[in-house]
Amino acid sequence: MPTSAVRRRPAWAGRNYTLLTASAVVTNLGSHGALIAAAFAVLGAGGDGGDVGLVAAARTL
Repeated sequence: MPTSAVRRRPAWAGRNYTLLTASAVVTNLGSHGALIAAAFAVLGAGGDGGDVGLVAAARTL
């Protein structure tokens, strides 16, 4: 089968675009994962739902 018939990505999605997209996905996963980790850290330290809300609000500011 010719290589032109088996294409995994569109012609406009070159190597740089793929790397940029992958790095954006990894960055967003890390940012959202840090928010979840902060919530569990507050709960693990004895905080309640209100304290988790305060930490989330502080991260937003």
